[in-house]
Amino acid sequence: MSFEIIGVIALVLGLASLIWFDGIKYDVFVMVTLLGSSAAINLSQLSISIQPAHLLLGLYAASLFSLKGGVSNVLKGVRFAKPGFWLLVTAIYGGVGAFLLPRIFAGSTYVNAIGATAWGFSLAPVPLGPSSGNLTQTIYFLGDLAAFLIAYAWSQTEQGRFGLARALLVYAIGNVVFAVADLATFWTGTGYLLDFIRNAAYVMHNETVVLGLKRIVGSFTEASSFAYASIGALAYVLSLWLDGVKPRLTLFLWISTMGLLIFSTSSTAYGALPVFLFCIYMVAIIRTFQTNVSSQTVAFVFFGPLLLTLAALLVVQTPSVLETIMNYADILILNKSTSSSALERGEWNASAMRNLFETYGFGAGIGSVRASSFPLAALSNLGLPGSLAYLTFLASMLLGRGGGAADPAIAPYCKAAKWSCFALLIAGTLSGALIDLGLPFFMAAGFVCAVTESNRERTSRSAHFPIARSPRPHLATPLFNPAKPRSATRNS
Repeated sequence: MSFEIIGVIALVLGLASLIWFDGIKYDVFVMVTLLGSSAAINLSQLSISIQPAHLLLGLYAASLFSLKGGVSNVLKGVRFAKPGFWLLVTAIYGGVGAFLLPRIFAGSTYVNAIGATAWGFSLAPVPLGPSSGNLTQTIYFLGDLAAFLIAYAWSQTEQGRFGLARALLVYAIGNVVFAVADLATFWTGTGYLLDFIRNAAYVMHNETVVLGLKRIVGSFTEASSFAYASIGALAYVLSLWLDGVKPRLTLFLWISTMGLLIFSTSSTAYGALPVFLFCIYMVAIIRTFQTNVSSQTVAFVFFGPLLLTLAALLVVQTPSVLETIMNYADILILNKSTSSSALERGEWNASAMRNLFETYGFGAGIGSVRASSFPLAALSNLGLPGSLAYLTFLASMLLGRGGGAADPAIAPYCKAAKWSCFALLIAGTLSGALIDLGLPFFMAAGFVCAVTESNRERTSRSAHFPIARSPRPHLATPLFNPAKPRSATRNS
């Protein structure tokens, strides 16, 4: 076992944020989730890496027990019928199933195993049975539950809500910075400068080039992982820009992130980005004709299609550019379905459906089946009971209403976090191999649930005990000191 430099840095920052600088713990926790190619601890004999995010996950979870009301806030998040309750039910069913189901249905179906089985590591389908994936994937999902509850508990205070809102914005900034560093170090031959964050026991695809264009991986191991993280970040900053929050910064971030996604050469990006943009555009149209909206939303609705049309005309009128784009489309999109990778992933999905039926709808247990779509991964691993609980969690989190804009200062951040979760679900549906949607997803979900419930409680109280208050305009919310709003005359 070796404790890596990046692990020491993360641990020092985590401890400092708890002991001396409480206000930065939100930024530290969210930012370390970007380090997808990093290992805080390497267990070389087992070929297992513990990422910095999971190291700090344990630290911050333990810190809740020392905070006044920390444990009660956690328990509040898993009360019956709340979204956290259904996530807890999913985790319990999944954890029990990970131990029992591979043994109950041993040999009854062939699975594309995630970890080592009785037949070792195999790329071909093997008979269902206990595997190392049952343990590791269960731990990861319990980590997701912990991240949700930590974010939920922190968001019970105004400082915590604004701290997480800011941290998710810092996450988008960090993602762009790491992507630019990835490109710069590759083209200058100085990739070794990022070796200290690319130290995990994973296969790294940070030097792949397609038709002269480098596949962008940022701080992750491959382009698809970078695209998955980026689509969530893009959704967050685009939603904030549409609501007029920090318009200059959020406009720069969403244009930068979209550009990086376009040039990432990831089919995940090319599949998820149009679907997400179409959904948010349609919602923006409805809002424009139903309510008072910001000038940014109006510009997005009326000028978005125009700019897209102009860009298409410029491409068509420039043969060299058109030829280059068609070559990329031919490799990355048009012929993708006939590639060996696509055929393999198609077989994973078909096998996952067979696994569901051959286990009589109970599933094979978390970590037993690898698929290539999040819904199929959930059905094959969790079965119908676990998937229903998971779906209830997702639906209640995304569709929950806060009973009106009881806190207009935080409302746009809550909405942006919902859009981020929605975008990640789109990307996961297209290419997610596991039931794990990532720590950022569950931290954003915890933030959303806490803010939604807080707004509902405020609305209920004000209905019984009306108090005259002057609402704080969300356009005036500062980025780095949200607890002390600035003058309402400033928008950025």
